Amino acid sequence: METVHKLYCEGTYFLSDLLIASEVFKRVHGMVQAQNQFFDANRPVDVVFGTVQRDIHDIGKSMAISIMQSVGLSVVDMGVDVSPQRFIEMIQQTGAPILCMTGLLTISYDYMKATIRLLEESGKRENTAVLIGGLVNDSVQSYVGSDYWVHDVQTACEICKAVLLQKSRKNVNIS
Repeated sequence: METVHKLYCEGTYFLSDLLIASEVFKRVHGMVQAQNQFFDANRPVDVVFGTVQRDIHDIGKSMAISIMQSVGLSVVDMGVDVSPQRFIEMIQQTGAPILCMTGLLTISYDYMKATIRLLEESGKRENTAVLIGGLVNDSVQSYVGSDYWVHDVQTACEICKAVLLQKSRKNVNIS
């Protein structure tokens, strides 16, 4: 997928190539996932992940979730066009310590910001790390109030693992 992304950025591959590669990736990942049984139904959810309201772009989200799961993260895929309220309900239901939101439309920023505001109002913000991806940068992060922003899945996985490690250290009772 990194090679496909590189070729797309260079102009050698086009959107249709990305879509085909994404479908191949999803199918192969599904076969590997079924064979290796990555998930334990009783395991706590690490990450709630979705594309924000009024945005239906899911290629990056789907690839990110597949890779996150392949490195051992337990991820709930909320899908696309997810309202701020649905994100908060899922965080409350699962107790996930990480919320990942993505969006490729500039209107996405307002929904990311609204989700974080609701997270604060629900009292869950302090215990939930928020990571955004898509068409984002430092300015967008500052506007929406997220903890992190990323453009690549490897960085997202590293951040999620670091957040989980930090939270597990806080939960250790030292006598």
